[in-house]
Amino acid sequence: MGFSFPSYIALIILSALAFYIIFKHFRSLLNIYLSVLFYIMSQLLLLIVLSVSWITELLDPEETESRCQIKQGLQAFALLLPGYSILIITGVRSIFVTFPLSYFYYIKKRYQLATFGGVILICGLIAAAPSFGLCKAVVQSTLVNGQSEEMEMEYCSYDDRNKSECKVFYSVVLVVGLLLPNTSVIALYIYICRLAAQAKETHRSLTESSKTSIKATKAMTEQRTIPLSIIAILVFCLTTTLPWAGMIVYTVEITEMLAEGEKLSYVFDVFYSVLQILIGCSPLVYLLTTNSMRRELLRMFQGSCSRRNNS
Repeated sequence: MGFSFPSYIALIILSALAFYIIFKHFRSLLNIYLSVLFYIMSQLLLLIVLSVSWITELLDPEETESRCQIKQGLQAFALLLPGYSILIITGVRSIFVTFPLSYFYYIKKRYQLATFGGVILICGLIAAAPSFGLCKAVVQSTLVNGQSEEMEMEYCSYDDRNKSECKVFYSVVLVVGLLLPNTSVIALYIYICRLAAQAKETHRSLTESSKTSIKATKAMTEQRTIPLSIIAILVFCLTTTLPWAGMIVYTVEITEMLAEGEKLSYVFDVFYSVLQILIGCSPLVYLLTTNSMRRELLRMFQGSCSRRNNS
């Protein structure tokens, strides 16, 4: 619990800082950075859902079927949304480097908002599938060794994985919810890297011939830039979502393991804490791995230090 509030504070401060830099210095390029705001909001939702889930269990251990369905649905939705948000970022970047002189016509705000709305709908339908009978969420119980006697503990999980409807649900989550957005991001990133290599060669040829215009030079400069931030936040996203997805899939086995020994629970306490810290620091990864954002961040800190020294 001691890491929850610092994680929230870190995420809120870093998110506010990213919002400030974007709206202060890159307002004219808001179409490019709008997808980044989607990603930050999805990370904030993930942290809220994860924290509320275990805090609710701590304050009110008695599970109910309705609460179980809501909790499992929210967790699944919050886990799937960041991956698709990164896909939107990568898609916008791909269009930007493919059409550096006319990208504005293809990534208008309303197009991105409609895309994000479609992503919310897809993730929502997958997360809500158990509520309509596809591998429904159920309340189970196990015996826990107490100080003087064994106690029965209730917990929430999805139905038996061996059931056909559960196999269908997990397949949909794996393919549509995880593999599709993540592999699409990797495929688009490879395309961006290939385009960057081609732009470097073209720029070299045009530079040698001295027949390139200033506008074309700027366009090729954007094409030659490889966005390390995309891979950085993708790795960060997988690091924070996949372990939690495993926790949801293997809830029964993990709960029974925890019920057998107290020492193992400390391991999971550390796991939860690290997970929350990583999510809380996720906006910082984008700020530090994006050249333009990093430059503005350094200028802010340098200006702040200069004012402090002068005073």
